[in-house]
Amino acid sequence: MALEYASIAQQMYDKTVTLMSSKAGVLVGEGQDLALVLFLMSVTWLVLMWMLSGDGTQAMVESVTLTMKFSIVFSVMLLGWTSTVGGFFQSNTQEISMKVAGGSTVGAGVSNIISASKRLFVSDRQSLAINCSEVPTMDANGNPTGSTEVVCDHTSANGGASVGLVDILMNFPAVLFTWLLRLLALGFMILLLFAFLAVNFIAEVSFGAAMTFGPILVPWILIQRTEFLFDGWLRFTIIACFIKMVSAWMLSIVLIIIDGVKQVAEQVVGTSGTDLIAADEMAAFFVCVFAALAAFLMWQAPSFAAGLVSGSGGATAQKFGKGSAGGAANSGFKNLIEFAKANRKDSK
Repeated sequence: MALEYASIAQQMYDKTVTLMSSKAGVLVGEGQDLALVLFLMSVTWLVLMWMLSGDGTQAMVESVTLTMKFSIVFSVMLLGWTSTVGGFFQSNTQEISMKVAGGSTVGAGVSNIISASKRLFVSDRQSLAINCSEVPTMDANGNPTGSTEVVCDHTSANGGASVGLVDILMNFPAVLFTWLLRLLALGFMILLLFAFLAVNFIAEVSFGAAMTFGPILVPWILIQRTEFLFDGWLRFTIIACFIKMVSAWMLSIVLIIIDGVKQVAEQVVGTSGTDLIAADEMAAFFVCVFAALAAFLMWQAPSFAAGLVSGSGGATAQKFGKGSAGGAANSGFKNLIEFAKANRKDSK
């Protein structure tokens, strides 16, 4: 079932990529015309300034620089827009995502999230671990005979304890709370899944917009006063690529932490079933907290990417609690405080 969801998500993502790629080169002709017009205007301006100032050396240097820029923009970038520019960004994004996260496809990410969600309700706690060692043999008087033998002490990995029906009934509130935490963690994992898909969709749409409108923004680098248009397009494209890389990296880190919490809880040495139930309860609590943080941080992946490019801060919670729910909670606290003050005055 996980593979089905993963394949469906990958097919939807591939269709989105195909649609965006089909629009990537529609404005290349307009970009070439714009580059040629800007080049001729700049050359005309340089010739005019040379005639007015008489500084032929400066005009020649600026003309050579302008010609080199025009050659790169027109011949290298615009003529091979989808293969050169688009291929450069896409190939490097996939390669970096593979290095930092071990996977670069949406289907792999969805499959990992579903596997981690199933892991919430499955325990790999071993019931028995046989510890064996080689010891020297002794005779009847306690003297070593010179030979050795293998001795095993059938020690359970969890201290010999197991959870039985009596333990479940005696600790039923804790067991119920553990399952509620697991269900809550599952809800957060579902939110993480939707946030991962939404963030990658935003990244792909942003990259598609950059590749579609890029041909009419890149030529403005030929004029010094309009270079900000090219700089803005380049920054926008880099952020779109970084969103996909950051989301893949963040997902791998979060899933490793959740799996690590489960492994630690399953390796707890307990002497009774109550100890194991307490360990599962604590693990469910931490998994629930990490799953909630994961869903929040995944939605903040665009902010992280923008922060990496601009050098500013990444995720922030400064507006946390200022929505409708936060406003209702704040008003409720204020009413409670006013009610307490009124009761204090009446008591006096």
